[in-house]
Amino acid sequence: MIALYMLKAILISGVFYYYYQLFLKNKPFHAFNRFYLLSVVVISAVIPLVPWEWPYTPIDNRPLHALVQKAGTEVETFSSTYAVSSLWIAIICVIPSLSILAILTSKIRWIYKVKQTSPCTPSDGFTFIETSVKGAPFSFLDNLFWKQGLSLTDTNGEKVFRHELTHIQQKHTYDRLLAQVVSSLFWCNPFYWLLQKELVTVHEFIADQAAVGGGDTGGFASMLLYAHGNGRY
Repeated sequence: MIALYMLKAILISGVFYYYYQLFLKNKPFHAFNRFYLLSVVVISAVIPLVPWEWPYTPIDNRPLHALVQKAGTEVETFSSTYAVSSLWIAIICVIPSLSILAILTSKIRWIYKVKQTSPCTPSDGFTFIETSVKGAPFSFLDNLFWKQGLSLTDTNGEKVFRHELTHIQQKHTYDRLLAQVVSSLFWCNPFYWLLQKELVTVHEFIADQAAVGGGDTGGFASMLLYAHGNGRY
């Protein structure tokens, strides 16, 4: 049952993923792409659970029926062996899932540890946190982690701030957590990891558009250099 479920989920998510690659990727309607990718993650995980029954016409075939009854003992033996095999498959699938979820949990705990040890300023709809950790500025849920030394008053600083604030306002963290949890539970489906990667890219498109506009490539480059160079470039 588990192997059959995973096969169905892989096939469904694969079809939707390649459709995205062919017709939707890098198109300007980022809000729709975000909805599409999230829908694929949910639909491909749910559809294989829906029982499908094909209509059939019963046939009165008594010799065949007698043959099936005679083989009943062999069928029971096969069912027992299949149940044991399914149990081992379940164990093999669960251990990596728990390990990946443990890594995700440790990263979330690290984020909140940074918040607890850094100066926090509550603001309208988010919490502004100044930190010196590598990777800042970044956002998580309603927390905006700002790199100490970056200015909020100059043009590039304002763009970086709007970029991260858009992630918070658009609730992008919830999207990523959903995709990450599904990928962790069904880690052997490669398309869930690919869909998660595409979702992160769409999030960045949305935030960049809000920060620098649709065609300001020079402003976009300046914003990236400013954010990753501690204000120097």
